[in-house]
Amino acid sequence: MLKQRRVVPIVAQGKPFDSQTMYAVGRELRADITENTVIQEVVRGYLWGDKVLREAQVIVATQK
Repeated sequence: MLKQRRVVPIVAQGKPFDSQTMYAVGRELRADITENTVIQEVVRGYLWGDKVLREAQVIVATQK
């Protein structure tokens, strides 16, 4: 039904953090992953065309 209305999920896992479509709910110290990479999607986000219906809530890797 969502596809019929052109609502698509935001792909966040493993992607660089994008403040336009994502909201960081936490950071995790990870030396094995590039900084500002999404390591976990807590709540899935959705786009409707080019509009954000709901931001993806994510946890982002940090090395500091």
